[in-house]
This record gives sequence, C-alpha cells and structure tokens, in this order.
Amino acid sequence: MTEIYLLALVICLTCGLAILMRRFAQPLVVSYILAGVLLTIFGLVGPEQLQPLKFLPEIGLAFLLFMVGMELDLNEFRTLGKNILIAGLGQIIVATILLFLLTGNLVVAIALSFSSTILVVKMLIEGRELSSLQGKLAMGVALLEDLVAVVFLIFLGLIASGQGFGFAPIIIVLLKSAFLIWLALFTGKRVLPKIFNLTAENQELLFLTGVGWCLLFVSLAVVMGVSVAIGAFLAGVSLAQSVYRVQISARIKPLRDFFIMLFFIDLGTGISLSAINSSLSLLVIFVLFALLVKPIVYFIFLTWLRFRVHTSFKTAILLSSISEFSLISIYVAASSGLVGKDLGSIIVLSTVLSFIMSSFLITHGQKIYFKIKVILKKIERKKTFSIDFVPEGELEFKNHAVLIGCHRSGEIILKSLIKLYGENVLVLDFNPQVVERMKNNFVSCLYGDVSDPEIEEKLNLKQAKLVVSTVSDMTDNLSLLDHLEKVQSKAVVIITASDANEAIKLYERGAHHVSLPLTLEGAAISRLVSDHHDNWSGLVSEKETKLGDLKREVHSS
Repeated sequence: MTEIYLLALVICLTCGLAILMRRFAQPLVVSYILAGVLLTIFGLVGPEQLQPLKFLPEIGLAFLLFMVGMELDLNEFRTLGKNILIAGLGQIIVATILLFLLTGNLVVAIALSFSSTILVVKMLIEGRELSSLQGKLAMGVALLEDLVAVVFLIFLGLIASGQGFGFAPIIIVLLKSAFLIWLALFTGKRVLPKIFNLTAENQELLFLTGVGWCLLFVSLAVVMGVSVAIGAFLAGVSLAQSVYRVQISARIKPLRDFFIMLFFIDLGTGISLSAINSSLSLLVIFVLFALLVKPIVYFIFLTWLRFRVHTSFKTAILLSSISEFSLISIYVAASSGLVGKDLGSIIVLSTVLSFIMSSFLITHGQKIYFKIKVILKKIERKKTFSIDFVPEGELEFKNHAVLIGCHRSGEIILKSLIKLYGENVLVLDFNPQVVERMKNNFVSCLYGDVSDPEIEEKLNLKQAKLVVSTVSDMTDNLSLLDHLEKVQSKAVVIITASDANEAIKLYERGAHHVSLPLTLEGAAISRLVSDHHDNWSGLVSEKETKLGDLKREVHSS
C-alpha cells in the first residue's frame, strides 16, 4: 500500500507541475526535476520510501536509448563520424584542462567534461529534431562521451581496488563493446527478422518481444561491463532496419515517457540544499562551466570543422549540461577517497541545475541565436559543410514551388509538384537522409531549418508561386509566414497544423489553406494542388469558409 501511495503522490505532483510549466511554455523535464526537489524539501517522502522505485529510472534510460537506436541508422554516421570524434574528444580534453586549472582535481575535471545523453535525447524528442543534423551530431557526441565515461569508470574502479593503472582492462572493454556492436548488427540482419515474423500477427506479442529483446541485450551489456546506455542503444540499432520498427516504437513510447519521468524525479530527490551554503562558489563554477564554457568549446570545434554557425550553435547548446555519468564517477571516486564525500552533494546539485537551465537554453535557443547571429556569422568559415543539391543553371528559382518537409506525406506531394512544375521545384528538409535521397533523384533540395533566415532567403520565397509546408511545428510555420509577409510574397501558402487552434492562428497570420493531419493527409493535398493549379482563386476564396468552420469547432468543444 505504501508503494501505491508513493507512486500516486509522485505522479499527481508531477502532473500539476507539468501543467504549470506548459502554461509558461517550458519543457516538461523541468517539472519532473522540480517534483523531486519538492518531495525532498517538504519531507513528503523519506529516502527509505524511495528505495522500491530506485530501479525504475534506469529502465526509463534503457527504453529511451532503445528507441533512439531504432530511429537512427549507423550508416549515417559514416559521413559525420570523423567530425563527432574530433568535436567530442576535443571538448573532453579542453574541458578537462580548464576544470583541472580551476579545481586542482583531475578526477572532478574529467567527470564534469561529459554531457548528459538522456537530456540530449529528451530535448531532441520534444523539439522533433532527432533526425536533424544537429540532432545526429549531438547524439553522436553524447554516445561517444558515454563510451569514454565507461573507460574512465574502469580506471576509477582499478584505483579503488588497489590494482593501479593498466591498459589490459581498457582493451578488454573496447573489445567487449566491439563485440556488442557486431552482435547487434548480426542479430538485426539474421536472427531478429525471423523472430518478429513469428510474432507480427499479434500486436501485443510483437510489443512484448520488442521489450524483451531490449532488456535482454541491456542485461548482456551490463554483465559484460558495458553501460546500460550503450547496451540499450545498440539493441535499438539492431531493429533500425526492421519493417516492424514503427509498430514497436509506437507501443513503447508511452512506457518510455513514464519511466523517463521517474528518472528525472529521482534526480531531483538527490538535491541537498545545505550544500549550497557550504560551497556556493564551487556550485556556481560548475554550473556556469556547463552552460557557457562547454558550449563555446563545442561551437569552436564544430565551426572549425566547417559546419554552419546555426548548426554549430544548436548542437553546442544541446550539450550544455553535466552528465549522469558524472554523478556515478564522483560516487566511485568518493568511495575510494579520491574526492571528498561532501563534493558528491555539490555535483548532484550542479547536475540538476544544469539540467533545468540547459532545458531553458535549448527551448529558447532559436531566440538566443537570432540575437547574437551577427556576431556568430563573423567567425563562420567561407566553405561550410553542405549537403544541398541544386542542378547547374537553377541557382536562382522564380515562379517555383517550394516544399518544406519531404518525409512521408511530403513524398506524395512532391510527385504532384514535379508533374506540375517540372524541375522548378525546391525541397527543404532538416533530415540529412531525406536530402540525400532527393539528391539521388536529382530533385533540387536544401538542408536546413525553415526558421533560419539564411534558408528563407535561399528559398527565394519572394518569387515563389506556391509554398507547401508539411511541418506541423507552430514556431517554424509562424516564422515562414512572417518572412513571406516581410518580402511581400504573392505565393499561395498551404501549411500543416497540429490542431484546430493552431490552424486558426495560421489562417489569421496569412496561410491560404491549413491542413490538419488527422483529416487531410498528403494525398488530399496532392489532389488540392492538381485541382487548383490553373486557377488558385478558388482555393483562396475558401479561406473564410474554412476559418469559420474551425472557429465553430473550437467554440463547440
């Protein structure tokens, strides 16, 4: 009964805080951490009461990275692998040196050089940027740091056991990791397809098989001395090419969200407010280093590697936190006397504060970028990393169709646009894999975010005849409409919204037609373009009717 009461209290408190955070347009992660803080401050639960739930947050971490692995294709990292290695290892070395100069403790310096994988993934999922270039870079760096952190923990373990330093244990861990990578790829290609073919007819059985595979692979990784994070990620990678990936992912998402909530609540309960008075200066140094110095180091490395400053900036702020591995490292070091035990509370509090403040930073990253863009552009290299494709002779489009977002429904729309506009079609997408597919099909395409002013200029929206956006992100769509109004574009604008309230706002801001995904899919937009191609006035005249219907729907609900 105690466990049920505890779980009910935790969830209800978190739910109330989450509603409050959403009203202020803040990420849910903040409400989860604050719930843990309040539970501790007001003594609503004691440490002994939390023990039955201690293993649940780690399950959340496993499911989170399992789904990331399913979404990502390791083949994509062939292009970015060198950049990830240089930026990731370079930042660890620079951060370690700077922190050592500040603290005089090498263990603390190395531990605090890592960024949180779980926060990176959570924020990418919330922002729907997991498949973007900055998402792939941030994920690659975070997972690389996890591997370095595992090696570091082995060193600490050897010191704690009195064995001293040795290269043999490090080589063994690297060999174990290589074996797990091979096993994930082998089973994903040879074994899992046969197993899932047997279970695919029953959705419940398919779900259980997916969860079972995740936990089995994670257990194997832990037994072999590799982290839960890497084991779960590789378990997901083994399913990345599976035809059942979408069904498994859709059913695991609610389970993942529940356990991840418990992870951040558990992190919040580790805060000791008494530590603030005893080591306030150290706390400020650690938090500011995570929020300012580390992102600057990442930004410098990525810009030097010829990434555009917009991509470098967004990747850098995604990594502006202290890792959960930092907590583990300090705990192991404290048990062996390498650092003082009081330092553990400071690191926990620094980690939590970095999570909260980094979440704000990431959420408002676009606004911050716009304010300092002029300064950042001065250090951008002339030839930047680019995967754009525009055939010769088509460097400047006129009277063209622009398609923003070419995944799923966008692919259907693209076929109609090509029939009507021929080669005078320009695609924009922030998924490198989609852009690469467009290049292979000789379709003009740009990589980037529609809210980036540079991208809006490259699209030449002023002289566009038709603009179709399949992206349902409200911020991006409002930015697009603002730019169209600014350049006085006469293009017909078809946009996608998540719900009726958003659709109303988009109509009022200038959209001629707003598509609601649940009622109007890609095929319907494709027919819409075909039907009105010769006479757009009919589509434009329907605007007021559509707007009136949506308002009636909102008022009646």
